[in-house]
Amino acid sequence: MEYIVKRFDAMKFTDEQIEELFSEGFPLFITADPVAEVYIERVFECFGEYHIALIDKTEDKAMASGWGVPIRWTREVTDLPSGYTDTLSRAIRESETNIQPNTLVICAGIVNPTVGKKGVAGELILALKELVTASNLSHVIAPLLFLPTHNASKLTVLPVR
Repeated sequence: MEYIVKRFDAMKFTDEQIEELFSEGFPLFITADPVAEVYIERVFECFGEYHIALIDKTEDKAMASGWGVPIRWTREVTDLPSGYTDTLSRAIRESETNIQPNTLVICAGIVNPTVGKKGVAGELILALKELVTASNLSHVIAPLLFLPTHNASKLTVLPVR
């Protein structure tokens, strides 16, 4: 399966394509957090370059989508964001105060259920990791939440800088 990586906001998806891609939804910590909801629109305005889609070359449809936000991280465990909402607020706060980021925190990723179980999630994580290099960032934080449909026995965790 061949794909190209494009900025999500550069694509013109139909309502049907969006519905198909997001048909399995997101976990409640993303969709039901009223505090995170306050930040999400601003996050996409400020950090659109970190919101990507993997587009199937032959069918011209979104195979997956993912996004992250840049932060400044000292590489100390105590300096990690405390969670999803803290990550979003920190990225916006640091951006507004011109703090130079050095780390991409991957916030979410979703695979189109029509292409599931074909390694697309791994390709999405690799594409997001490539944003780190392209953006002159030096680290990536990828918190993972395995949903019940995921086969964790096939997971390979690769170290990243």
